[in-house]
Amino acid sequence: MNSLQHIVVHDLEISYPERSFSLTVDQLEISKGEMTILLGSTGTGKSTLLDVLGLIEKPSMSRCAISYHLNDLPPHTFQNLWSNARKRNRLKRQRFGYMFQQAFFIPDLTVRKNINVSQVLSGGVSAEKANQQGLSKNGLFRENEQFSGHELAWQCSGGQQQRLALTRALIHQPELLFLDEPTGDLDRNTAQLVFEHLKREVFHAENANRSIVMVTHDMALACQYGDSIYFIDKEQSRVGLHTNLRKRGGAWYYGGKAMDTEEAVSFLLTQM
Repeated sequence: MNSLQHIVVHDLEISYPERSFSLTVDQLEISKGEMTILLGSTGTGKSTLLDVLGLIEKPSMSRCAISYHLNDLPPHTFQNLWSNARKRNRLKRQRFGYMFQQAFFIPDLTVRKNINVSQVLSGGVSAEKANQQGLSKNGLFRENEQFSGHELAWQCSGGQQQRLALTRALIHQPELLFLDEPTGDLDRNTAQLVFEHLKREVFHAENANRSIVMVTHDMALACQYGDSIYFIDKEQSRVGLHTNLRKRGGAWYYGGKAMDTEEAVSFLLTQM
């Protein structure tokens, strides 16, 4: 079993012939205990890649080599999981967490009940325990925010819905967390609060084997909090080692060149 990576991708080609879309992934690794960021211009396929890695969709593929190395389980391949719906859905419920660009709440239920439903469906806790836990220790909301969780989902602001959707994704402590634009509707200070919460809650000592895979447009926060960044080569629609920045010792490295956070942001802006 691979003890360092959660997901290893080699030689993957995603295609939608009807949309004249294709994306090639030569090599990509999601390492345990890290936040991996996917960046790209609109329409380059970063959300599609996230959905493929998260087993949300299975597009047409001419080549595919994806393996999943989950804690305490033998390796699984992409093809094996898609051929076994029960195994795939069990992993998605119990080991994976998702936050999409749309919150997908049940509008006529309170936010607390929406979150409790997700927690119970994951198989982690009973309905009674989920109801007791509630939102009392949620670090995604400021102390002066007037929010109880008893509001109906449709009554919440876009920013509240985003943070509540993230709460729902984290509630069962997933091993792999897939996030699509988790701070898209948030102001700068609140977006930073979310990134800090993720680093603190997902990667504290006893959870060193958890990982985050995130799509975001916020390059500054990605470079401040991320551990690895893959950007999609817009000219070739390609992802690989030639589009990967790695953080080591507080500095970003690309092709042997060291960059500080500001330099990394400037470099990525030239690639988008």
